Amino acid sequence: MVALAMAMVPALGGEVGPTVTGPVPASGGDWSPVLSLSLDSYYDSNVYIYEFGDIAGQDSMVTQIEPEMGVRWKDEDTEPSTFLFSYHPRFTWFHSEPSEDHIIHSVDCRQEGHSGIFSWEIDGRMAYTDGDRLGLVFLGPGGAPAIGGFQIRDRRENFWTKQLIRLRWDLGPVFVRPQYFGFINDFMEIHQPIPGYCNYLDRERFEGGIDVGLSLAPKLWLVGGYRGGIQKQDTTQWNPVHYSNDYQRAVAGLEGEPLPWLRLSFLIGPSFHRFNDSVAPYFSRNQDRVFVDACVALKPTHLDTCTIKLGRYEEMVSSACGAYEDIQYRATWEHRFTDAVSAAADFWVFRGEFESPHLRDDTIYTPSLKVTWKINEHLAATAGYTYQWVESDLPATAGREYYRNEARIGLKTVF
Repeated sequence: MVALAMAMVPALGGEVGPTVTGPVPASGGDWSPVLSLSLDSYYDSNVYIYEFGDIAGQDSMVTQIEPEMGVRWKDEDTEPSTFLFSYHPRFTWFHSEPSEDHIIHSVDCRQEGHSGIFSWEIDGRMAYTDGDRLGLVFLGPGGAPAIGGFQIRDRRENFWTKQLIRLRWDLGPVFVRPQYFGFINDFMEIHQPIPGYCNYLDRERFEGGIDVGLSLAPKLWLVGGYRGGIQKQDTTQWNPVHYSNDYQRAVAGLEGEPLPWLRLSFLIGPSFHRFNDSVAPYFSRNQDRVFVDACVALKPTHLDTCTIKLGRYEEMVSSACGAYEDIQYRATWEHRFTDAVSAAADFWVFRGEFESPHLRDDTIYTPSLKVTWKINEHLAATAGYTYQWVESDLPATAGREYYRNEARIGLKTVF
């Protein structure tokens, strides 16, 4: 979603990229180190998220270790400003399926500030995944698992970067907010013209726009805006088809915190896409879609927080030459039992509606539970369970459907 914020980068599903810098922090702030170490162990009942052939239902115990090192700068004077830079590699070992072992080298960089009527937000991330360069062959009915098997894709060698820059001028009852968003996926997998082999294709998106907000009530804004951008998709050597396009988008909605227990951000509008002349035959180059980016956070009690997110936008397929509508719904409920113990229930629905000529419409359902115990100021323990299942709308595509269980425990220490 556009709310993905990254200043150097890889996506989501992950890089080395250009550095984005903001205003230089003034003197008077405080620097502090960012040091932590996470250790997780979990059971994965379906490593390859597939129900056909030799890779069907392969399970494994998995170990993950993720240190984090960085610095934070914070100035809490009359015009507060913050800066964060961190590097956090995540080492993952699949003990029964070593071909899936990988390391994700991630870098985050964020800077926010305020000066008079002017404020800014610069948020960037990049990641490089050191993993296998060979893809998998999926010969079940319907081909690869739902939405291209992005979980497997993200374990292959790749680089991604995302950037978000927002500026804002507050002019009494009106604000003006120009912004930029960029996203690059560079998949380094070896391409092969083999039936059933999943060839991951590079993709990127660059977008600029502006919002204008009008105050309706204290801390509540009516927002209207415009976005213009381009999406690019790579090709294989043996297939020149790709779905690169440019788009224009108008959005309107509400944002703010009108009540102490309610915070919202909701944008919706038409998105007009013009695809290039390299699309598949019989696919119209001019396509109109609906764009949605919404988040509502509720605090019914001082111990509970409920968050609901909705998203819908046109995206480039990473596992084939094509495009699809990325549609996501997510609801999370967090409850704090004591200062030390909390729990969260989450339900995520991820749907992909593919453009012609692809005969694919998938929905992934993922409910999960997590309990966190803050043992002391520096140490926390977690335990969680995730179940995942897929439904394909089209007949004779059972290969796209799968079931998966994950049971996880973890420790995190902050220095």
